[in-house]
Amino acid sequence: MENETRQDSSWPFGLLAASAMKCTRNVSWKDSVLRWRIPRNHFLFVLALKKELDRGRYKPAPFCIFRVTEPKPREIKAPLFRDRAVQTAALDGGMRDDLSRGFIHDNSACQKGKGMDFAIRRLKCMMQRFRRRNGEDGWVASLDIHNYYGSIGHAGLKADIRPVVRNSDYLREAETVIDSFGPVGLGLGSPLSQNLALFRLSGLNHFIKEELRCKYYLRYNDNMVIIQKQEEKLQAAVSRIREELFKIGLELNPKSCVHPLSQGIVFLKWRFALTETGGILMRKRRKSVSRFIRHLRHQKRRVAAGELSKDDVRNSFMSWKSHMEKGKSYHIINRTRRLLNA
Repeated sequence: MENETRQDSSWPFGLLAASAMKCTRNVSWKDSVLRWRIPRNHFLFVLALKKELDRGRYKPAPFCIFRVTEPKPREIKAPLFRDRAVQTAALDGGMRDDLSRGFIHDNSACQKGKGMDFAIRRLKCMMQRFRRRNGEDGWVASLDIHNYYGSIGHAGLKADIRPVVRNSDYLREAETVIDSFGPVGLGLGSPLSQNLALFRLSGLNHFIKEELRCKYYLRYNDNMVIIQKQEEKLQAAVSRIREELFKIGLELNPKSCVHPLSQGIVFLKWRFALTETGGILMRKRRKSVSRFIRHLRHQKRRVAAGELSKDDVRNSFMSWKSHMEKGKSYHIINRTRRLLNA
């Protein structure tokens, strides 16, 4: 009987072990992770975690709460290493596929093969297709949801995931994580909350594509872009979207706006503009560049004080440079390099 229970368990040893090793990536320097990377300790850790899960005794620990200030002030609720391993195992075991099965193609972020680069390519493709069919005389709705993660209602989210998540153990874990964030909202820093946040607006995505017939629609997390030929139709679509968001306890950010396509599109801290030859000019926003320059000057002061090495500063610059090279940034990169070498 015990052997049958182990075979039918939703938490196989191999899945938990692989998920735990995945959670150590890029954080292997932390004390809470170092002791689990020892082979014998790793084996015992996964075995003990599996026993707790199979016997129904597992309970997540309180989050590690801290604040970040860049690019804007946010509160992060990060689960401990063992809880992150369980959430990752549930996602890799099938819950991620269950949640994303009904996603539209242009729902980006936190998915295999999709991310910031995918969203940028899709936006460029939409702008070029729109221009070929309608010219440059178009309108854009740049929409953003106010305090999205902190405003997600728990009752509606649970009702949506229950018929979708097929494994009862994974569903129970998801509901436990949702409740752990308090009466409302999902915390930033949890791998499960990111996938749940993507799933929460899946119905709105289908509403925009199928009922409002918005062909040129792209979403990255809580940022949405819609391109339309007529301003009246786009304004009416934004009003309908506002109503649908109100039904699930969400609202658009006041900075959301409708503007001519000729003014370009600001998306993911880049500004996209159509050129006369039919190409897309992609420039980084000034605020983002100024923020990195301030960060670079702060790092140079730390080097002068002996708190940081020159190699750390140069690695930070090279990482930023590779990101900036995605757009037209030749002169900005050279000016920043001169500042680095000064």
